[in-house]
Amino acid sequence: MTESRIQEFRAPGDPEILMAATESSTDLASVRDRTLILKGILRRTRTLLGADMAYLSLNDLPAGETYIHVTDNVRTEEYRNIRMPLGTGVLGAVATGGSTASTLDYLADPNMNHIPAIDQIVALEGVKAIAGAPLRVGGRIVGALLVAHRAPASLPAAGQRALEHMAAQAALALEQTRRGSEITQLRALIGSTTTSNAGRTRELESMLALDERLMGSMVASVNAEGVIAVLEEASGRPLGLFDPAGRHRFGSVTLSKPALETWGVQSAISSSLHGASAATVRHKGDAYTVVAIAAGNEHLATLVMNGSASKETSLLERGSVFVSAALLFERTLVDANNRAQSTLMEDLLTSRTEDQAQAVRTRFAAYGIELRNKIAVLVILVDPAVRHAALAIVQQRLRKAPMLISSHMGHICVVTTSSAAALAEELDQILHEDGLSAVIGHATATGETISSVREAHDEASQVVTAAKELGWRRGFADLNDLGIAGIMLSHDRAATAARIIERTLGPVQEYDRAHRTELLGTLWAYLETGSRLQSTAAQLHIHQNTVKQRLERIDSLLGPEWRTPSRRVDVHFALRLWKLTPQRLHEPHR
Repeated sequence: MTESRIQEFRAPGDPEILMAATESSTDLASVRDRTLILKGILRRTRTLLGADMAYLSLNDLPAGETYIHVTDNVRTEEYRNIRMPLGTGVLGAVATGGSTASTLDYLADPNMNHIPAIDQIVALEGVKAIAGAPLRVGGRIVGALLVAHRAPASLPAAGQRALEHMAAQAALALEQTRRGSEITQLRALIGSTTTSNAGRTRELESMLALDERLMGSMVASVNAEGVIAVLEEASGRPLGLFDPAGRHRFGSVTLSKPALETWGVQSAISSSLHGASAATVRHKGDAYTVVAIAAGNEHLATLVMNGSASKETSLLERGSVFVSAALLFERTLVDANNRAQSTLMEDLLTSRTEDQAQAVRTRFAAYGIELRNKIAVLVILVDPAVRHAALAIVQQRLRKAPMLISSHMGHICVVTTSSAAALAEELDQILHEDGLSAVIGHATATGETISSVREAHDEASQVVTAAKELGWRRGFADLNDLGIAGIMLSHDRAATAARIIERTLGPVQEYDRAHRTELLGTLWAYLETGSRLQSTAAQLHIHQNTVKQRLERIDSLLGPEWRTPSRRVDVHFALRLWKLTPQRLHEPHR
């Protein structure tokens, strides 16, 4: 098969995914017919991915099988009635493995666990490409949502995101209807039996009432915070939502970040994540219930509730389905907004004509930023592995002033009308509190043109480049803080700085190391105070005679020619580089 003949499932845009999820949520809140709801979800999924067909399976654990339950645009009866052992094919693998899976061409894929009879049915249907995402309810995998194509096709990242979104919606529909069916059956038994069935019916009806509240909160405003608030109130117990790194997001702070990082709690989270539903753990004598929220094979968040009563645990498991759907919706909304802001920042940096500049000004004005005013630009450099988390933290915590926050060119960028230096210091502290280290460069555009903002961005980028070359792991600065040394290092390597320091100040450095003295510090203070003995002594809190003695020692190490005007410039520059290296920096630059 040649690469040119291989197509992809469609890669839907974020607005399309959000629209499909919103329509499905509306159906869940207003349509009572489960089949109609599920068929609507399948139809939207097929449209999003441009697939020939879509179908949903349910797991039959006693039989060790998963079977196709509802389909959209499947042609043959044999395919509609597929039942296959858990763990076989894409369907069986997704329905048990807990992660999204796909195959370019099912019948030709040697990595698939094939069953000859199923392969014949697949061939009869003409299916080539298959992709699926698991359906999770309270941590348990109850089935799978799949799309298939009658030509080889790969699954793009946007397609996978859409599939996982719609799987969360399908899981909601399945669980909602399962409870409704159980209530109907129990009501039929109440006349002949008794109190236990009546009690169970009331419990389920209470759950359905909660479902309606949760669904109402999602339809009104799809965000996890609203879902957590409803769940916490319904449970009557402290309940909190934490991201995978242990940072608190919504609800009560039921466990501290260090507590969440302990072996016992991590083990419980892992147990829940890998299919054991809710897990109970004890920490410092108290019981907690945890439910890991996942989409495909990605851990999205963790619910932590004080206590372990069975009724509240059941409520937590039920609520986790809504939390998963809300988190996926929220993330897609954030991603769409991030892309819009990143695109706008890229357009600012590349605009050259007046028409382009005017379009950029208009779009920035929509964020409350007039580019003709004084504009602060901050460039935030963090480890790539935590950039997404850092971006989310910055967006959540900085809401007090108009600003544009984007991720582009390998860093996070903030454009605002606030004070650059004050905001840089605030950001440094915010990220540090969340366990993240960032190097932040800031600059201010004082002109009234787009080009001045562009230049400020370039300057802030140069600052972080220089700071990283100097070995900074955390800190904030502008070009004035780094001076000429910073300008040099924004275009050169740290090795150059090390060579300059060694060649210019090496003997003094070696003497300080060997004798535990502070000759370099004395020399720095002396040059910074304009070579005035009295000012140097006052700054170092020592006697003037001590300063003189130290300078004489420096003369013996460097030679008296260091005091000549031209050589003094070299020495002062080397000292500035030395002051900027991590070994000489005070927190928060370390």
